[in-house]
Amino acid sequence: MTLTVIEKLNTISEVMGDLINFVQSDKDVEPDFKEYMTTIGVKEVTHAQAQAVCLPYIFERNIGSKSILDIFLDKTKKITKPARTIIKGLMSNVSSIFEVKKVLKNGFELYNLVNEKTYKVISLVKMTHFRGVGIGQFVVARIFEFEQEYYLLEISNVLAANQKDDAMRYAIAKIIQSP
Repeated sequence: MTLTVIEKLNTISEVMGDLINFVQSDKDVEPDFKEYMTTIGVKEVTHAQAQAVCLPYIFERNIGSKSILDIFLDKTKKITKPARTIIKGLMSNVSSIFEVKKVLKNGFELYNLVNEKTYKVISLVKMTHFRGVGIGQFVVARIFEFEQEYYLLEISNVLAANQKDDAMRYAIAKIIQSP
């Protein structure tokens, strides 16, 4: 069964919402999340900033030897096949620095400076959120694959086109961090 574009976007949004709710309410994860928030200097997470605070936590934090996504899968009993596929895709997400090659109607064409591949990514939010992002700029972003398409989870930083040296230094740091 192939999902329509709208169904894919809705399913991804539901899974991301479930993950954000999970880190804020699970009895084992929530204390670690509160400690993380204290570390980064956030007292309360408003609905507007939930994604910005939770995404780095979900993708970069481990409790014991398990990732947050592994814990979510272990503890979530009823999970649909598409949702499970999304979680597996999220587990192999790409967080890197990209050069914006094209601004598309529903996303971007991004060139990854680290692995030297070009990705056509679909935005999970309206493109009007990215009005300031243009061709030639560099973005620090996280993308993932679901059903042979790449989706943009977040853009955490934007560098101007004239900051290519900084972008290349970031790419080299990423390569050194995880060759």
